[in-house]
Formats: sequence, structure tokens, C-alpha cells
Amino acid sequence: MGDPDAVRAHIAERMEWSRSKLARYERVRRHLLGDLGEEEFLRDGDRVGPYLTLLRGIAFEEENLRWGERALRVLEHRAAAAERNLTHAPDGPTPGAPRTGGGEQRSGRPVRAPRAGARPLSTVA
Repeated sequence: MGDPDAVRAHIAERMEWSRSKLARYERVRRHLLGDLGEEEFLRDGDRVGPYLTLLRGIAFEEENLRWGERALRVLEHRAAAAERNLTHAPDGPTPGAPRTGGGEQRSGRPVRAPRAGARPLSTVA
């Protein structure tokens, strides 16, 4: 995954960009609507195409913020779990040692043998 702190900082930065865009979009929205309510504007307004495009942009940036919040929560939970695993090890972590025992993936599930006839990923076009 790379440096977790750098990943979190990048996500936070992108979220700030989305907040900034949303503020700008809301100003444009108020300008387009003028004295009309949204339903009235959609029914009778002159520039409905740009308004619909603006609504899509608003929805996109709102979704970016929801994703960023979720991604940051996931990364926070993973970091906390990793910290708990390190602090609860009897002798502490062994430098360079794998995080799981033999025959297991990180999830704790057994590693399955490749199915018969499966090609290595490096040969798949």
C-alpha cells in the first residue's frame, strides 16, 4: 500500500479539493437559480442543461467525500489493529518476520493450491 501516513494525507488533500469545489458549485447553483426554487427552475428555467450538469458535479464531489471518509476510517482501523498486534506479541515483533504463520494469508485463511491448468499471472495476456 505504500506509506500509510502519505496515503492518508493524500486522501485528506483530495477531500479538501472536493470541499472547495462543492463550495464553488453551490455559489454557481445559487446564481443559476436566482429567485426561483429548484423545481420551478427545472420546469421553467432558461439554462436547465448547465444546471443538470452542475447537479452531477455536486453529486460527484459529495460521493468523493463519502469515499474519502470511509477510506480514512478503514486505514485508521487497520493501523489500530496492526498496533494492537504489535503490542500484544509475547516478545514483540521480529524484524523481517512474516505477519502470518506458514500456509496462511493475511486474512488467516489457508492458502489454496492453484487450480489444475492455471497459468501464472505473468503469462496471462
